[in-house]
Amino acid sequence: MRVRLKPCGSAQVRFLDAEGKPLADFYPGLFLELAPKRGDLLAHTLPVASPFRKSGPHTDEQGRCILATLIPGATYHFGHAEVETTFRVEAGERLQLPDVVMK
Repeated sequence: MRVRLKPCGSAQVRFLDAEGKPLADFYPGLFLELAPKRGDLLAHTLPVASPFRKSGPHTDEQGRCILATLIPGATYHFGHAEVETTFRVEAGERLQLPDVVMK
């Protein structure tokens, strides 16, 4: 069997508060969506970054955050009830996501 490796992707996103001001030192919850097993109706999610552990990617003073080493073709989403952002990156791609406004 041959395994072909590809470079990881990354994404950049900016988080803003309800008034449009940057959220500094914010730790977004990021989840990797896993395909359901045969017979399961729902996909499962795996936490990649947690706001509760205060580790992993977080925002700078301008509210910007770089999400590095993302699996090419995998589906990710932010784990905040008020945010509906789902995205994928391709191998070697640096995706610029739209600003996320937290309400």
